[in-house]
Amino acid sequence: MLIRTALAAVTLLATLGACSENAASHLSEAEYQRLADESGHPIEDVKREFADYKTTENTILLHKEDEGLKAARAEAQRTLPKFLQKLRAKAPGTYSIKFPLRVSGKVEHIWLQVDRVNGAIFHGRLANKPVGAGSEYRMGQSMQVAKHNVEDWMIRVPEGIYGGYTARHAATKMPPAERAELERMLLD
Repeated sequence: MLIRTALAAVTLLATLGACSENAASHLSEAEYQRLADESGHPIEDVKREFADYKTTENTILLHKEDEGLKAARAEAQRTLPKFLQKLRAKAPGTYSIKFPLRVSGKVEHIWLQVDRVNGAIFHGRLANKPVGAGSEYRMGQSMQVAKHNVEDWMIRVPEGIYGGYTARHAATKMPPAERAELERMLLD
């Protein structure tokens, strides 16, 4: 099964005003082919899997078995105590976590802007709208996420970004100018 993910890197660029949020379209043939090549699935299966999805220029799609993505998630879990320490100390910044969300029967990986943490539960609001067709979720909707479901974390401060490990991996799929913009923002 393939996964679709609105990744931190491009979500951050959208937050910075670098991406249009209203330019939705189906995937290009090149994008379908890239996903087929990376996943080992026939292109027809990839097209069927993503038939009901619209993407924007701030969405990057990756296969769930992508080794770089797995490594990024593992690094995020390993360094999550750093995120929690800063959050609990009320250090300035915008705190977000990425987690899997079931949207219209499929899994999408999405960001939650964290308001607080209570034990092993993060409380916050969806930081972006799911790209899945017919989504019952909306940006700003309150959600709770268990610590074990955290796939990435990010702290946005005026100087740049801490964390964002899946964004770092996604940068390898981005055009060079966007990749360079993200890399300039990374603080750790």
